[in-house]
Amino acid sequence: MYLFSVLIIPCFLIWYVSAFTEFKQKSYIPPVVIGLVTGCIFCFIKAFFFLSSHIWTTSVSNAFWHIFTSDALAAIFIFAAWIGACIKIDRWEYKLSMFLPLVLSFYAIYIPYDVISNRFNNTAFILFIKPVMYIFMCWLIQELIYLGWKKFRNGDRVAAIIQWALSVIPLILPSFSEAYWTLHQYSFIPYIIAAVMGILSIGGYILFQNRSLSEEN
Repeated sequence: MYLFSVLIIPCFLIWYVSAFTEFKQKSYIPPVVIGLVTGCIFCFIKAFFFLSSHIWTTSVSNAFWHIFTSDALAAIFIFAAWIGACIKIDRWEYKLSMFLPLVLSFYAIYIPYDVISNRFNNTAFILFIKPVMYIFMCWLIQELIYLGWKKFRNGDRVAAIIQWALSVIPLILPSFSEAYWTLHQYSFIPYIIAAVMGILSIGGYILFQNRSLSEEN
């Protein structure tokens, strides 16, 4: 029952590393290893040191904040730590290109743990939709990072900031969808949001499949 939730993110990561050859495949090893190790540590801490259960209410905003801080906020801290650690080591093109491999490697560990421990772990939304939405989230943020860096390199810093600020939207959508679904399980809204994220992700792949952060303009 959990096979899809466990395998979908690692399979996507393998495809991504194989498909995007802007950098040598060994260049993906550091962010992937860091993401996997961070995921293991995070799950261990959450399992053994945060044992209290969240008190669910009828408030979507309350449910959203709980899910966002538990699931999505980690992506910000992991990527910020990555940028900080590599600030004087690697080119910006490399650091920014590693958002998806880094963060999705973390989710390759965390999402299966979260799905299995979720109180709704026998539902299609948690088993199938949630893991896919986090893939879409990382994909869309990676594309917005690419577009923002392209604008920044061309001297349009305002447009770059706008592109990067738009990353907040895909960052919050999975958490909002799950929060809304938790309280309104017969609503189609979370599935529509997932479908829109999927369409945008596929559209981004078609438009930017040959993209390169290090290409000359």
